[in-house]
Amino acid sequence: MKIILLLMAFSFIPRAGSSINPDRIVEPFLRIFQGKVLADGSVKVPTTSWDKQGNLSLGGPSKILEKEKFDSLHALAKPVFRMEPSAGPGEEPRKGTAFHIGHNLVLTNQHVLDPERKNTTQCKDFRILDNDGKAFDCEKVIFCNNQHDICLIKMAPKKPCFLLCGKITHEVTESGAVKMRATYAPAGNPDDNILTAIGNSMGLGIHVSQGKGVLLAPNHNESVAWFYAPVTKGNSGGPLLDSDGLMVGLIKQQSAVAKDIVNPVGNTTYNVALRVETVVRLCREALASDRETLEQFNESVVE
Repeated sequence: MKIILLLMAFSFIPRAGSSINPDRIVEPFLRIFQGKVLADGSVKVPTTSWDKQGNLSLGGPSKILEKEKFDSLHALAKPVFRMEPSAGPGEEPRKGTAFHIGHNLVLTNQHVLDPERKNTTQCKDFRILDNDGKAFDCEKVIFCNNQHDICLIKMAPKKPCFLLCGKITHEVTESGAVKMRATYAPAGNPDDNILTAIGNSMGLGIHVSQGKGVLLAPNHNESVAWFYAPVTKGNSGGPLLDSDGLMVGLIKQQSAVAKDIVNPVGNTTYNVALRVETVVRLCREALASDRETLEQFNESVVE
């Protein structure tokens, strides 16, 4: 009983250390936008390495990917953006992730939009950038749900520019979109399912990682899933994708089932995502009185 209570207490606290399960890693943290095509057509992709304390740094060993796999992962990562909430005086810069689901709509965690979870309606104190450094303007924070740590935001469309512009504007639709499953049930043995996590790992830019295994509906919270694709601080707000490239979860945080809660690195650790069923339900409920946006949102859902 004490163990169960301990797990419940730590499962929903945003963590600073990396939650890494070496036994379940399929692909490490790949710096997917910095791949270099080799003479044989394969792609050399740099990785971001971590130490036993879960600290990440650039300069890890490169990974050779077949061109087809690289192209697939690269395409999946294009609609995923760096999200940077403003930091107060003397505060460490905050980093997170957001991703485009179509029609200038993006999803993220509320704690990424606002670490204090007070901003639920305002386009302020954050910016969203792609991997070329292009920034996108917010038009409206449509809704946030504090309990489930999710926000749906509408980004501004590109403004026409005829002669001289005060600033260059960009539109998130130029990067494609992530599609979501309406429901998700792992095929076969859940431990054999390979899931892909994409996010702004440690604020070092968008990374792609893969791990095998998922556990749906832990007894204490049926809205979340536990998964094993490596993530770290900064991945919050990113998509968790299945083998078809469809979103099955919104990455919330790191967690651990381990004796050493302070340093959650080892073969019993896991990570936490909000299940796609909950994401779809919350968004549809919030958009019930906004028929146009609801129809746009529904285009992102694969029934």
